[in-house]
Amino acid sequence: MKNKLLQEIFDSFEVGQLDDYKKSMLPFLLANKDKIHDFIRSFEEQNGKQSLETLIKFFILTYNMPFDMKGYLDGQSRAIEQDIGPQIDKFEERNKLVSKWIKTKAANYRSHTILIQIACFDLMKKEILPVIGKILDFCERQNPS
Repeated sequence: MKNKLLQEIFDSFEVGQLDDYKKSMLPFLLANKDKIHDFIRSFEEQNGKQSLETLIKFFILTYNMPFDMKGYLDGQSRAIEQDIGPQIDKFEERNKLVSKWIKTKAANYRSHTILIQIACFDLMKKEILPVIGKILDFCERQNPS
């Protein structure tokens, strides 16, 4: 039986609720191709040869970067708004609640986002891996070890 959170992610993926992740994945990976290339070299020096799928998942997890920072921050703002509510009119009180949310919940929100990204990658790997493989092969030819 699958983890409940993963099942929710897979269900959300199927009905299009994760389209922003799908759209931003390849541009993110392409924009970070040099970092990915360096990460793979370093990782394999320490841990031996791994599949590209595994290496990309480890990259996403290790670098802990949202595919789309604007979308990530918009989602975080909505999560804060949902938790603290819009009814607080006093700027100082609202500011304290937002600050507290960031201190207590931001790391969990980021971890959840990264898990969704890895799950989306897993669901799209057949489309993504050939493209990334070709790009990384090109990087290797340009910058051999």
